[in-house]
Amino acid sequence: MSNAIIQPSDQFLAELGGFNVNALRANGTLRHEDYIKWDDKMIFTAKQRLHAVSDLVELGLVDSSYTLGDIVSKYEKVSDMTAANVNMDGTTRGQRDRLTFTEAGVPIPIFRKDFRLNKRQILSSQSRPGGSLSSTSITVSTRLVADLMEDMVWNGIPGIVEDSLQIYGYTNHPNRNTKTISNAWGGGSETPVADVLDMIQLAVNDNFYGPYYLYVSKDNMAFIESDYSSSKGDKTYKERFEAISEISAVRVGYGLADGEVVLVQMTEDVVDLAVAQEIVNFEQPQTDLMQYDFTVMSAMAIRVKSDQSGQCGVVHATGA
Repeated sequence: MSNAIIQPSDQFLAELGGFNVNALRANGTLRHEDYIKWDDKMIFTAKQRLHAVSDLVELGLVDSSYTLGDIVSKYEKVSDMTAANVNMDGTTRGQRDRLTFTEAGVPIPIFRKDFRLNKRQILSSQSRPGGSLSSTSITVSTRLVADLMEDMVWNGIPGIVEDSLQIYGYTNHPNRNTKTISNAWGGGSETPVADVLDMIQLAVNDNFYGPYYLYVSKDNMAFIESDYSSSKGDKTYKERFEAISEISAVRVGYGLADGEVVLVQMTEDVVDLAVAQEIVNFEQPQTDLMQYDFTVMSAMAIRVKSDQSGQCGVVHATGA
């Protein structure tokens, strides 16, 4: 995964997104070796849990220009123009157009999980830096934060509204294209290839021509790994989908409900991440001599976009 989301331990010395982790660690309780151990565990766990987020990061669909002081990420929806002219003499004037822009945006939430160690655990770790300190708490806390980030990609965060703006995901954006899969995949009368081609056509109808990522729910993924047709060789349905030129990758959509499929054009005019703070872990100021509080935190938002006409490069298919 790119460092745009997770920073390795030797880069924590920088001030990340306006949040000075080094200042907190300089006077912290843990030894340097313990922080290295925790950072490694955090990175490893986050990479395991972040799938749809990782796809955006790996494709460079990240805007890291924000800081924790940016509560809302704003961007512009652009209008289209009328068609160009074609003629032989080149003197016929085309219709004069002017692009118009409408401001849109999403709030940037903070994902956070706190945990606590007692004095005896800290003293034990100081006797053997990097060895005796348990990493279970940092692992579980990172998993909980990462799972919320991943769920945001699929379902947005309906409970957070700022300046009348809300975070929408792939499955609930109001302008996404929708399709009903009449015959459930794996039921015996399914038509998976035709269903996916229909989804591509819906995106094309909105002037989004790919490249696409196809996300398939866990139950559907098990089905598409089966044989496509014995008469056509040993290919699976997944391989059949990947053979469609507009589809760049077929992925498991871990946040999708059973029977759901999502097709996304992976370009910045369709989706990206606004990142105000990468995942970090740090110690809180001590308030009790016998206990120490720590935090795993990030701040970012998915931006699923549509143009002024409501056209969107996301297609969401559900069962009948």
